[in-house]
Amino acid sequence: MGRRQRGGSQRATGPRFWHKVLAALLVVGVAPILLVSVVSIRSTRSDLTELGVTNIQQRSTSTAAALDAYLGNRLEDIVLVSRIPDVVRFIVYNDPAVKDAARDALKAAAARSQEYESVAIVDLTGRIVAASVPTDEGTDVKFREYFLQPKATGNAYISDPSYSVITNKPALFFSAPVKDGQGHVLAVVRSRPNLPATWNI
Repeated sequence: MGRRQRGGSQRATGPRFWHKVLAALLVVGVAPILLVSVVSIRSTRSDLTELGVTNIQQRSTSTAAALDAYLGNRLEDIVLVSRIPDVVRFIVYNDPAVKDAARDALKAAAARSQEYESVAIVDLTGRIVAASVPTDEGTDVKFREYFLQPKATGNAYISDPSYSVITNKPALFFSAPVKDGQGHVLAVVRSRPNLPATWNI
C-alpha cells in the first residue's frame, strides 16, 4: 500500500518537474531571443524612418534649389529683354518703323528656351503692343499682376502659376519694367513659359 502511494507520488511529481524545466528553458533561451528581436525591430524601424525622412529632406532641398535656379534664369532673361536696344527704341519713340526690329528681338528672346510660348511688350495702358507671337498683340492685360507690379514698383516680377487669357492654358509669367534714363517706367516686358519644364523639375 505504501509503495503504491510513493509510486503515485513520483508519477505526480514527474510532469511538474518537466514543466519547470521547460519553463526554465523558455525563460533562459526563448525570452532573450524575443527581447533581442523586439529591440532589433524597433531599432531597424527607427533607422528606416530616419533614413526615409533624410531622403525626403534631401530630395525636397534639391528640388527647391533646382526650381529657384530655373525661376532665376527665366527672370534674368526677361530683365535682359527690357534692355534690348530695339525694344527700348520702339517704346521710347513709338515708331512703327522700328516695330519689326522689336518683334525680331522678342522672337530671338523666345527662342532662348523651348518652353517660352511668347515674349511681349505691354504699354502703360496694359495693352500688348508687340510680341514674338503677333496674334498676342492687342490683348488687354492691364488687370494682370505681372503688369501691375512692375509698373507700380519698377521691379521685375514672377507670377504664381495661372491661366493665360490668350491660350487658356496654365503658365508662369515673368515681367520687368522698361525704364528711361531717369528711372521712369515706360512699359513692361513679359514672357510666358508653359509649365511642363516646371513639372519636370
